[in-house]
Amino acid sequence: MSSARIVGAVVPVMLLLIALAGALWVRRQERRERSSYLRRPGVLADWHAMSTDAQRAHDNAALDAAEAAEHTTARMAEAAKRNALFHP
Repeated sequence: MSSARIVGAVVPVMLLLIALAGALWVRRQERRERSSYLRRPGVLADWHAMSTDAQRAHDNAALDAAEAAEHTTARMAEAAKRNALFHP
């Protein structure tokens, strides 16, 4: 067997082992210290204490903010394209 074939067989196996080790390490770290909102239990309790109308208003405000951010991003992209035409 040539050395190129050995390398071609060993490299993918090593990459899979490294990926598996990384996935296991990340899972262990996530269990040890959560990266999500569950680390702050009061956040969810406050949400459940809100009325349905207040939750709806909060959701609508968040959606409006996201829509405004998308609109601003699109305007900035158009401005960048126009700027690139005049300042190559």
